[in-house]
Amino acid sequence: MDEAVFGYRVVGYHLSWKERRVEGYPFRLDVVLTDVRGLSPGGWGIQSDRLEAEAFLHSPNHWVLAAPHGLTFIRPVGGPVATIGSTLHASFHGSSEGLPRVSFEGLNLRFSTGDHARPFALSAADKVELHLRPGPDHQGAVLFRITHGKVNPLSPLGRMAETGPVNVDLQVFVSRVDPGAGPGWTSWARAWSRVGGVARVTVGQITAGQVRLDAKAGNLSLTNTGQLSGSLDLGIAGAPAALTKLAQSGIISTAAAEAMAKPAQSGRGVMRFRGGRTYLDAVVIGPA
Repeated sequence: MDEAVFGYRVVGYHLSWKERRVEGYPFRLDVVLTDVRGLSPGGWGIQSDRLEAEAFLHSPNHWVLAAPHGLTFIRPVGGPVATIGSTLHASFHGSSEGLPRVSFEGLNLRFSTGDHARPFALSAADKVELHLRPGPDHQGAVLFRITHGKVNPLSPLGRMAETGPVNVDLQVFVSRVDPGAGPGWTSWARAWSRVGGVARVTVGQITAGQVRLDAKAGNLSLTNTGQLSGSLDLGIAGAPAALTKLAQSGIISTAAAEAMAKPAQSGRGVMRFRGGRTYLDAVVIGPA
């Protein structure tokens, strides 16, 4: 653990804890950390009062983890978001030959921010899950789901969805993954970009109230400067009214809302990521 912390610190990450306890031998390895904090060079991070991890001694590469007191994820812009739930747990099965097998699951989650923080999109969710699965020939599969999320009415998503539920289903196949690229996201992204790695979106569905986006097909990659590149064919439903609300709230300009109204009314559009920007057809809708 100390070697790993040092390796991440060299490339700009900060990992720390107040107290570490290791026990459970000879049957298990139990590790308990208090006041844990991890921060990436880009300002994203997590912190928790207590993290618990356990592995059987006969399988030291397979760990299960839990945050019994909840955790807080840190945003570089907008402030921290405290997350509590009936269950916050994960598993990690490492391998020296390929991608690790990783799962995260949070049940009955509640999200809250400080008084002066930027509102987070959701106030609650029945379930949030993230899975990474290794495949042959340096491939990997990613599954991310939000089940029955409740919007924060003060956020842009809340103005679009009003009181409707939010559901997300994203499934992506990733090629040319090098698990030995080095510690940290930046090292992995640079190596992936260098060899021409591609993320192929096979399922991409987002519903927020009456608004629904379906990614029909698309390939995404990273430029040599780390920016997202590629395009997604979208099916769009229920968007015109949402665009009007966003323009009335000042979140997007009236001109942008009017320009996006045509693909929204047709029920189809192409989302492109180019030059650090996200486009819906020819309209800039945000950063990439």
